[in-house]
Amino acid sequence: MFQKPADKVVFADDRLEKEFEKLPVEGWLSVAIKRTINNLKQNAFCGERIPKYLIPSEYIKNMNWITCGGIHCQMLGDLCILQ
Repeated sequence: MFQKPADKVVFADDRLEKEFEKLPVEGWLSVAIKRTINNLKQNAFCGERIPKYLIPSEYIKNMNWITCGGIHCQMLGDLCILQ
């Protein structure tokens, strides 16, 4: 199994990040998302691998930085892990 720390973990949409910040700090959803982000920072290959052909085209259209500049990324729901 591959293991490599992620250079950066970001939300795919600013709106999602703002909504995340509104969650109660100790709420179960906030805690689960923070745990997932920390897991991804430690190992960008953790979780289920999503084949590129299954990534919705609107992600690629709205986030052209994913596909340009030789940057590789994996999508995990609404999180993007830059490698």
